[in-house]
Amino acid sequence: MNAINLIDGIDGYMSIFSSVLFAALFFINDLNGYYTHSIVSVIFIASMFVFLKHNFSRRKKLFVGDSGSLFLGFWIANFLILFITSAPLANIVDVFSIKLENIPVLAIASINVPVLDTLRVMTVRILNRKSPFSADRNHLHHILIDKNISHFRTSLILCLINAINLILIFLLEPSFNSIELTGIYIGISLGWFGFFEYLKK
Repeated sequence: MNAINLIDGIDGYMSIFSSVLFAALFFINDLNGYYTHSIVSVIFIASMFVFLKHNFSRRKKLFVGDSGSLFLGFWIANFLILFITSAPLANIVDVFSIKLENIPVLAIASINVPVLDTLRVMTVRILNRKSPFSADRNHLHHILIDKNISHFRTSLILCLINAINLILIFLLEPSFNSIELTGIYIGISLGWFGFFEYLKK
């Protein structure tokens, strides 16, 4: 929940990220027969598209705020927990031949950039002898914004990185067990950690 809250630092990013994730969750829930959750996904996607118009507006600016981002984070967490706990009975496991032990890794990989961002900023703050909860401009989106990349393009870049990481984990999943796949996920995360630290400097 807090990882989703922390990515709400620039216009559009959290909304675009949530829309893409809820679209994937709609497909998963529809395939598994969880139609109520599918409808909720559609409602969130529609809400995000309406919100984006005003979030990027210069005259009538609208922000989702902490309560809104935590609310979305709660529902994303709820859906991912459902994905993990219902995996033994899920059609998606049979359709894509996913190993049950790898389901939690795939769930975390679906929100890998927000998780990476949260762990990264807290690690850097601790290394700098600051509170891990202190505010700064060390988030991934701030690093890209400081390179004169627009809010919209920054949002797309980070969502693309998230999608690439997830697809890579998904493609590697059949060949590895959960411990090996977790190691690969951590390795990919550390690679992006180093890249953004280099980009910042």
